[in-house]
Amino acid sequence: MKHLRRSSTNAADDSKGHSLGLEGDLFLYIILALAAGVVLLLVCMISGVSPGISIIIAAIPLPLCLAFLFIFKIGKPPRYTGDLFQKWFGNKSLKKEPSSENSNIGRNEK
Repeated sequence: MKHLRRSSTNAADDSKGHSLGLEGDLFLYIILALAAGVVLLLVCMISGVSPGISIIIAAIPLPLCLAFLFIFKIGKPPRYTGDLFQKWFGNKSLKKEPSSENSNIGRNEK
């Protein structure tokens, strides 16, 4: 066993990376909220809404997105949001699972 070499390893979890101060792909939510704000601004301006009201309407997606991220995503485990929705909606799975009756279809019973 003396011929084996010892080397230190990193046993830490792999990071998904950071962008705009957010881990993983969470920055995409911010980019999409900004894009939605621009689209809302253009639609409001084209439809004849006053510029002040248009800016207020266009500013809505970003705070909603930030609230969603801080409440459900940042600092939470990977499956936190799905588990929370399952808990809220009666602990039913979002995936359709075959019932025990249907699992015997096609089997020969003797």
